[in-house]
Amino acid sequence: MRLPSSLTVRRFRIEGAPIEPDRALALLEKRRFATDLPVPTEGDLKGWTSFGNFLDAEPDASWIASGRLFFGLRVDKRKPNSALLRAKCAIEEKIRRDASGKAVLPARIRKEIKEEISRDILETTPPSHSHYAAIWQFHRQEIHLLSGSASVADLFREEFRVTFDRKLTTLRPAWRARTLDLPASSVSALDNYHPVSFAGSHDLEPPVDEFELHRHLGREFLTWLWYRIDETGGDFQWPDLGRYGMMVGESLVLDGDELDATKDSFRGGAPAEAVEAGAALAAAKKVSQMRVLVARDEAEWRGTITAATLDVGGLKVPKTEAKDAHEVLDDQLSGLEEWIKVQDRLFKDFLVLRLGPEWRQHVEAVRTWVASHRGEPVLA
Repeated sequence: MRLPSSLTVRRFRIEGAPIEPDRALALLEKRRFATDLPVPTEGDLKGWTSFGNFLDAEPDASWIASGRLFFGLRVDKRKPNSALLRAKCAIEEKIRRDASGKAVLPARIRKEIKEEISRDILETTPPSHSHYAAIWQFHRQEIHLLSGSASVADLFREEFRVTFDRKLTTLRPAWRARTLDLPASSVSALDNYHPVSFAGSHDLEPPVDEFELHRHLGREFLTWLWYRIDETGGDFQWPDLGRYGMMVGESLVLDGDELDATKDSFRGGAPAEAVEAGAALAAAKKVSQMRVLVARDEAEWRGTITAATLDVGGLKVPKTEAKDAHEVLDDQLSGLEEWIKVQDRLFKDFLVLRLGPEWRQHVEAVRTWVASHRGEPVLA
């Protein structure tokens, strides 16, 4: 067993009392994928399987390694071939029009024809198989779902709730902030959070809902991270983690504070150095997605962070020289764990500033940096 070469990771916090590994396996067994049941023509058939093989639905000790449970959710569903459905509907509609003498069939009749033919097609259509791998981090009380799809996340969370009687909370920016051992004053300040403009001296209106709160906080973080990389030359050091070099990678997306604002996307080369990217900053846009290169000695990570969720996509962990399968997996997991620690520390450093008494002074430095991209003074 090994991890994919490119990872997308969505993190969930498991709410409630911890579940021991043996108990987790027993509960997975009760709702494992039932390979002996037919897939219904409407709805789906789903259940738990192993991490790397959707045909393996027999939970056992091999699913647990390095203090983690590796498993997957298989979903089988029948879906009619769209081209075949359209063709058959067209023929049947013509037969009905000729029989009735009508040039156009009522919408109700056309809907009935489509539903009837769809059912007939599904009877002989083999099901499609979808498989979503996940890692249960027992020491963190977290699930790492290797999919960035919101609909997959909802499906996974519901099946997990039914199986384990535990709620999964997506670790979006504001929720993740509450798991990072911040000072009590910072946590309190989060309840009174007001977004800021980095291109002017004013605060913005407070978020109208949780989605807006996560989005604003994540965009401020990624914009601050770009600023910190630029100002420090990408040199970051922590006593407990060590020293890392960082740079903005080959993908950068900025957007405005309004949800319907136009996005500016820069890909390839060195987008952080593009004049157009600096102009977008100076036009009061913030970073909504950024690829980040992280290096320590000879080890290198690359991942794309999305502001609204802090999910990472396209993550490549350092290559391993190991040959043994277990050693390869251990090295990959260590690489993933290190990325998470570094990303969490960067976010924590930002939050301590953002929610602390020195933020007003610090934000002026960010505004000066933003204004420098157009050679203009900071707006008063």
